Amino acid sequence: MGQKDLSERDFENHNDVFADIVNGLLFDGDEVIAPDELESLLPRQSYWQEGMKHEMERDVVKSWSLGNVKIVNIGLENQTASDRWMPLRVVGYDGEKYHTQYRELTKGKMSQPYPVITMVLYFGTKERWKGPRTLKEAVPFHPRLDPFMSDYKINIFEVAFLSDETIKKLKGDFRIVADYLSQVRKTGQYIADSHDLQHPFDTMALLHAITNDDSFELAYTQGKEDEVNTMEKFMHNFGMSRKAEGKAEGLAEGKAEGLAEGKAEGKAEGKAEGLIEGEAKAKRNTSLELAKMGLATQKIAQAVSASVEDVEDWIKEATLEKEIHSPQ
Repeated sequence: MGQKDLSERDFENHNDVFADIVNGLLFDGDEVIAPDELESLLPRQSYWQEGMKHEMERDVVKSWSLGNVKIVNIGLENQTASDRWMPLRVVGYDGEKYHTQYRELTKGKMSQPYPVITMVLYFGTKERWKGPRTLKEAVPFHPRLDPFMSDYKINIFEVAFLSDETIKKLKGDFRIVADYLSQVRKTGQYIADSHDLQHPFDTMALLHAITNDDSFELAYTQGKEDEVNTMEKFMHNFGMSRKAEGKAEGLAEGKAEGLAEGKAEGKAEGKAEGLIEGEAKAKRNTSLELAKMGLATQKIAQAVSASVEDVEDWIKEATLEKEIHSPQ
């Protein structure tokens, strides 16, 4: 498993974070699920195929129970890019859990089944989810089969594209993540608030994994020494740690841009100057040839579109250099 997957799993595996995600995105911000009502399940699901046992690995899976009654099984799947086969993946995840319930029901180990829900958290910021959102959108099929083919809708939540109203309904560390991605997507900047972080390291690790910006790790390292636990203070440390580096990078980039612009301008100016010099040289040479033929200075000036003074100077210079004989 990659570092990004581990960071996402560690962050979302906290019951308070998981409950906040579900309450905020499924229940309109109402605190329907309490963190202590959640039970973590193994992210690996086993199934039988062709007489052999196989495993599929999920990101984070938890069950919600009230007393001894299991209400629902909820899985979180994280994506930073669209996946055209996501409906098939979700059908596989959910179908395996329903099949497990079926086996337990037939063996008398369960009294009643419970629903299975998968939430896909899409962390992309540059573009919206482009993949299919239903099974029928993902699977090509003959139109005559449409009435008989069961469809399956998947739940995609585009975190960076959540409305401000939805983000405000989140109450925990996930709100910080969603707010950061939303602000950066819309303005390219981030204004932090003083909201306390319950899991500073895992929040910074997740933002680092999503954005590939090492500064989040650096900000946390510096903030840990001062027991910093708000995004506002983390960003202050982030700004301080990046100030010198940013200044150096800015100077280097500015110098490089200046050199490139200067080179381009110099090339254009040189080309223009070269054309002017070439034209003047051609006029001079033509004037000298006409002078050798005995043409009057006035006529030469008219022929080459130059002033009489310039023609006289060219003839005088050429005479001194013995290019032509002085007219008698």
